[in-house]
Amino acid sequence: MSFWCHAIIDVYTEIENTDGIDDIKIIPGVEITANMDGVSYHLLAYAFDMHNKPLRDLLKHNKNIYADMGNSLIANMVKDYHCLSVEEYQLYRRNRKNGGWDSIDYLRRKGLVRDWKVI
Repeated sequence: MSFWCHAIIDVYTEIENTDGIDDIKIIPGVEITANMDGVSYHLLAYAFDMHNKPLRDLLKHNKNIYADMGNSLIANMVKDYHCLSVEEYQLYRRNRKNGGWDSIDYLRRKGLVRDWKVI
């Protein structure tokens, strides 16, 4: 079984350290995709221990997998789409409210992606 996720839980630490947040109960959540025998499962975890080192290590490892996939995607597409740049993509900082992956958001901004479906 392999796992990966595209969620970042560091934002919860930032929220915890925000002034005036004392009256608000934060319930952390993360979506984790797991593959087993060629089938993808989406796991939603709520109210987990944000300071659990093995979980944080897993999520960090999986974040790096997605980053590598995005870098590879853009590097391969640069050959056919001259409006793309690996250097520009490396500097690209998207609005996390858009959801999804950095690479897809970058391609959307460049006008190459309007919508996508996972198959």
